[in-house]
Amino acid sequence: MALTKLQKGAIGENEFEKLAILETDGALQVGRPLTHDERRDREIYRRGTIAAGLAVQVRIRMDALTARQTIWITVTVARAHLRSSRRFWYFLGDFDRKAMRFHEPVFLVPSTVFHRKANPRKHRDVWYFHFHASLDPKVRDAWYRYRVETKDVGKRLLSILEGPHPALPQRGREIMLPLGPAAGVLFVSRRPAQSTARRRPRPPAKRDSLRQPRRSRATTRAAGSTARSR
Repeated sequence: MALTKLQKGAIGENEFEKLAILETDGALQVGRPLTHDERRDREIYRRGTIAAGLAVQVRIRMDALTARQTIWITVTVARAHLRSSRRFWYFLGDFDRKAMRFHEPVFLVPSTVFHRKANPRKHRDVWYFHFHASLDPKVRDAWYRYRVETKDVGKRLLSILEGPHPALPQRGREIMLPLGPAAGVLFVSRRPAQSTARRRPRPPAKRDSLRQPRRSRATTRAAGSTARSR
């Protein structure tokens, strides 16, 4: 009897959870959302903190082939559920059913990159993303920056959480844009709001009424010449 799609997904999610926890000696906590409306398979955060964590979508390919140089995974997302955020990541791996482990390497890709580079195609109300990457460490394709050895998955997640990381905002906050061609994240920096109150004009300096008006140089010279002529 063949494994169902849900069974394969559960195996991949549990394997990912194991890598995240074991390789960090429990420094990472892995949560399981009660609902799947927002396409979050696991939520990752550092133990003992209340800082914002990462949402991870796990996608695997599973078969009995042990000699593989590339990985092909198709991800389908309903248009209404498509979200791109610097705190939403994809974990992608090729799971060897015979060896019961992932092929090396696996991939951790931010959704802001995945939704742009994974050959997106839209049909009606569904987006199709085709992830095709090489597993050969000598090949530098579009995804080589996101390769991770399985023993380093937990450490990579920690480094993403603690930053600085180019895919995460260093300052400010994220605002979700409307769905459609402009769907994504708008990053807003934290700058203090400037006061809109107008400055009151300074009152004119008061002149001393007893002070004589200042005479010009031409008037002074004319007065001097008149005095000498007398």
